[in-house]
Amino acid sequence: MTRPVARPASRLTNKHLLVSTAPLAQFGPQFQRLGRRHCHPRFHVLLSDRDEGWKRLRENHYPDCPWLLDRWHISQTVRAFTGPDQVQFRRLMQPIWQADSEAALHALRLSPLHRQRPNEFPALFGYLLGNHEGLDAWQQTPAALRRGHRRTPPPVKTGSGAVEKNIEVHINRRFKRQGRSGHSVRAARLLTLRHVSAQPAAWNAWWNPKTPIPP
Repeated sequence: MTRPVARPASRLTNKHLLVSTAPLAQFGPQFQRLGRRHCHPRFHVLLSDRDEGWKRLRENHYPDCPWLLDRWHISQTVRAFTGPDQVQFRRLMQPIWQADSEAALHALRLSPLHRQRPNEFPALFGYLLGNHEGLDAWQQTPAALRRGHRRTPPPVKTGSGAVEKNIEVHINRRFKRQGRSGHSVRAARLLTLRHVSAQPAAWNAWWNPKTPIPP
Protein backbone atom coordinates (compact mmCIF):
# COMPACT_ATOMS: atom_id res chain seq x y z
CA MET A 1 0.00 0.00 0.00
CA THR A 2 1.37 3.39 -0.93
CA ARG A 3 0.66 6.50 1.08
CA PRO A 4 0.95 10.18 0.15
CA VAL A 5 3.89 12.06 1.62
CA ALA A 6 3.66 15.71 2.56
CA ARG A 7 6.25 18.08 1.20
CA PRO A 8 9.05 18.96 3.68
CA ALA A 9 7.71 22.49 4.05
CA SER A 10 4.39 21.23 5.41
CA ARG A 11 5.61 18.41 7.65
CA LEU A 12 5.40 18.55 11.41
CA THR A 13 8.37 17.00 13.19
CA ASN A 14 8.58 15.73 16.76
CA LYS A 15 4.89 16.37 17.41
CA HIS A 16 2.32 14.32 19.27
CA LEU A 17 -1.07 13.65 17.74
CA LEU A 18 -4.27 13.22 19.75
CA VAL A 19 -7.21 11.97 17.71
CA SER A 20 -10.62 11.17 19.13
CA THR A 21 -14.31 11.78 18.65
CA ALA A 22 -14.59 12.68 22.34
CA PRO A 23 -14.94 16.35 23.34
CA LEU A 24 -11.61 18.13 23.03
CA ALA A 25 -11.85 19.59 26.53
CA GLN A 26 -11.34 16.07 27.96
CA PHE A 27 -7.74 16.14 26.74
CA GLY A 28 -6.73 19.05 28.98
CA PRO A 29 -4.46 17.01 31.32
CA GLN A 30 -2.75 15.30 28.35
CA PHE A 31 -2.07 18.66 26.69
CA GLN A 32 -0.64 19.97 29.94
CA ARG A 33 1.76 17.02 30.25
CA LEU A 34 2.90 17.40 26.65
CA GLY A 35 3.32 21.13 27.16
CA ARG A 36 5.50 20.69 30.24
CA ARG A 37 7.62 18.08 28.46
CA HIS A 38 8.12 19.66 25.04
CA CYS A 39 7.22 23.35 25.21
CA HIS A 40 8.53 26.49 26.83
CA PRO A 41 7.91 26.09 30.58
CA ARG A 42 6.74 29.64 31.18
CA PHE A 43 4.77 30.55 28.09
CA HIS A 44 2.10 28.78 26.04
CA VAL A 45 0.00 30.10 23.16
CA LEU A 46 -3.22 28.49 21.99
CA LEU A 47 -3.87 28.87 18.27
CA SER A 48 -7.27 27.78 17.00
CA ASP A 49 -10.51 28.75 15.35
CA ARG A 50 -13.43 29.64 17.63
CA ASP A 51 -14.04 26.02 18.52
CA GLU A 52 -16.01 25.55 21.74
CA GLY A 53 -13.86 22.60 22.79
CA TRP A 54 -10.71 24.72 22.62
CA LYS A 55 -12.49 27.47 24.54
CA ARG A 56 -13.38 25.15 27.42
CA LEU A 57 -9.92 23.57 27.39
CA ARG A 58 -8.32 26.98 27.70
CA GLU A 59 -10.67 28.13 30.48
CA ASN A 60 -10.09 24.96 32.51
CA HIS A 61 -6.37 24.33 31.99
CA TYR A 62 -4.70 27.41 30.44
CA PRO A 63 -6.56 30.42 31.87
CA ASP A 64 -3.48 32.69 31.69
CA CYS A 65 -2.42 31.77 28.16
CA PRO A 66 -3.14 34.10 25.26
CA TRP A 67 -5.37 32.71 22.54
CA LEU A 68 -4.72 33.56 18.90
CA LEU A 69 -7.53 33.30 16.38
CA ASP A 70 -6.07 31.31 13.52
CA ARG A 71 -5.52 33.63 10.57
CA TRP A 72 -5.99 30.87 8.02
CA HIS A 73 -9.60 30.53 9.18
CA ILE A 74 -9.96 34.32 9.36
CA SER A 75 -8.88 34.69 5.75
CA GLN A 76 -11.37 32.03 4.68
CA THR A 77 -14.17 33.87 6.49
CA VAL A 78 -13.19 37.22 4.98
CA ARG A 79 -12.94 35.61 1.54
CA ALA A 80 -16.50 34.31 1.88
CA PHE A 81 -17.59 37.95 2.27
CA THR A 82 -15.40 39.64 -0.36
CA GLY A 83 -15.51 36.92 -2.99
CA PRO A 84 -13.11 37.60 -5.88
CA ASP A 85 -12.67 41.28 -4.94
CA GLN A 86 -8.95 41.32 -4.10
CA VAL A 87 -8.88 45.03 -3.29
CA GLN A 88 -11.50 44.70 -0.56
CA PHE A 89 -9.96 41.46 0.68
CA ARG A 90 -6.57 43.13 1.21
CA ARG A 91 -8.23 46.19 2.72
CA LEU A 92 -10.04 44.10 5.33
CA MET A 93 -7.08 41.84 6.03
CA GLN A 94 -4.62 44.70 6.59
CA PRO A 95 -5.86 45.61 10.12
CA ILE A 96 -6.19 41.90 10.91
CA TRP A 97 -2.50 41.38 10.13
CA GLN A 98 -1.82 44.32 12.44
CA ALA A 99 -3.88 42.65 15.21
CA ASP A 100 -6.29 45.57 15.48
CA SER A 101 -9.87 44.32 15.75
CA GLU A 102 -11.36 47.82 16.09
CA ALA A 103 -9.72 48.92 12.85
CA ALA A 104 -10.90 45.72 11.15
CA LEU A 105 -14.51 46.40 12.21
CA HIS A 106 -14.21 50.01 11.06
CA ALA A 107 -12.88 48.91 7.65
CA LEU A 108 -15.76 46.45 7.35
CA ARG A 109 -18.35 49.16 8.10
CA LEU A 110 -16.86 51.36 5.35
CA SER A 111 -16.62 48.60 2.80
CA PRO A 112 -18.78 49.17 -0.31
CA LEU A 113 -19.66 45.47 -0.11
CA HIS A 114 -21.68 46.28 3.00
CA ARG A 115 -24.78 47.02 0.92
CA GLN A 116 -23.98 44.58 -1.87
CA ARG A 117 -23.79 41.57 0.48
CA PRO A 118 -26.41 42.19 3.20
CA ASN A 119 -26.57 38.53 4.21
CA GLU A 120 -22.82 37.94 4.47
CA PHE A 121 -22.06 41.23 6.26
CA PRO A 122 -23.66 40.36 9.66
CA ALA A 123 -21.89 36.99 9.68
CA LEU A 124 -18.43 38.52 9.19
CA PHE A 125 -19.14 41.43 11.55
CA GLY A 126 -20.26 39.05 14.30
CA TYR A 127 -17.26 36.81 13.67
CA LEU A 128 -14.77 39.68 14.10
CA LEU A 129 -16.63 41.20 17.05
CA GLY A 130 -17.06 37.90 18.88
CA ASN A 131 -13.40 36.94 18.40
CA HIS A 132 -11.74 40.30 19.00
CA GLU A 133 -9.70 38.81 21.86
CA GLY A 134 -8.11 36.27 19.54
CA LEU A 135 -7.42 38.95 16.94
CA ASP A 136 -5.71 41.36 19.33
CA ALA A 137 -3.78 38.77 21.36
CA TRP A 138 -0.95 38.73 18.82
CA GLN A 139 0.39 41.87 20.49
CA GLN A 140 0.58 40.00 23.81
CA THR A 141 3.00 37.45 22.39
CA PRO A 142 6.64 38.29 23.25
CA ALA A 143 8.46 39.84 20.31
CA ALA A 144 11.17 37.18 20.44
CA LEU A 145 8.56 34.51 19.73
CA ARG A 146 6.97 36.46 16.86
CA ARG A 147 10.16 36.86 14.86
CA GLY A 148 12.17 34.33 12.93
CA HIS A 149 15.88 34.31 12.20
CA ARG A 150 16.89 34.16 8.55
CA ARG A 151 15.36 30.93 7.23
CA THR A 152 14.15 29.84 10.66
CA PRO A 153 10.44 30.64 11.08
CA PRO A 154 9.17 32.29 14.28
CA PRO A 155 8.31 29.91 17.13
CA VAL A 156 4.73 31.21 17.34
CA LYS A 157 2.73 30.90 14.14
CA THR A 158 -0.33 32.92 13.17
CA GLY A 159 -1.95 30.24 11.03
CA SER A 160 -2.56 26.52 11.03
CA GLY A 161 -1.59 25.89 7.42
CA ALA A 162 0.89 23.13 8.25
CA VAL A 163 -1.61 21.41 10.55
CA GLU A 164 -4.41 21.66 7.99
CA LYS A 165 -2.13 20.23 5.28
CA ASN A 166 -1.10 17.29 7.43
CA ILE A 167 -4.74 16.54 8.22
CA GLU A 168 -5.57 16.65 4.52
CA VAL A 169 -2.63 14.41 3.54
CA HIS A 170 -2.64 11.88 6.35
CA ILE A 171 -6.33 11.67 7.27
CA ASN A 172 -8.62 13.03 4.56
CA ARG A 173 -6.84 11.30 1.67
CA ARG A 174 -6.86 8.03 3.57
CA PHE A 175 -10.48 8.02 4.76
CA LYS A 176 -12.52 10.54 2.78
CA ARG A 177 -11.64 10.17 -0.88
CA GLN A 178 -13.94 8.41 -3.30
CA GLY A 179 -13.98 4.65 -2.84
CA ARG A 180 -12.38 4.79 0.61
CA SER A 181 -13.90 4.39 4.02
CA GLY A 182 -12.85 4.38 7.64
CA HIS A 183 -13.63 2.31 10.69
CA SER A 184 -13.01 3.56 14.22
CA VAL A 185 -11.12 0.43 15.33
CA ARG A 186 -8.95 0.22 12.21
CA ALA A 187 -8.35 3.97 12.30
CA ALA A 188 -7.13 3.68 15.91
CA ARG A 189 -4.76 0.86 14.91
CA LEU A 190 -3.43 2.88 12.00
CA LEU A 191 -2.90 5.89 14.26
CA THR A 192 -0.98 3.73 16.76
CA LEU A 193 1.23 2.39 13.99
CA ARG A 194 1.93 5.87 12.64
CA HIS A 195 2.74 7.09 16.16
CA VAL A 196 5.20 4.24 16.70
CA SER A 197 6.82 4.64 13.28
CA ALA A 198 7.49 8.32 14.01
CA GLN A 199 9.73 7.35 16.96
CA PRO A 200 12.86 5.37 15.94
CA ALA A 201 13.34 3.79 19.38
CA ALA A 202 9.71 2.71 19.62
CA TRP A 203 9.74 1.47 16.00
CA ASN A 204 12.78 -0.76 16.60
CA ALA A 205 11.34 -2.02 19.87
CA TRP A 206 8.06 -2.86 18.14
CA TRP A 207 9.91 -5.22 15.78
CA ASN A 208 11.86 -6.72 18.68
CA PRO A 209 9.42 -8.29 21.18
CA LYS A 210 12.17 -8.60 23.79
CA THR A 211 12.66 -4.82 23.97
CA PRO A 212 10.06 -2.83 25.94
CA ILE A 213 8.42 -0.08 23.89
CA PRO A 214 9.20 3.41 25.29
CA PRO A 215 6.14 5.32 26.58
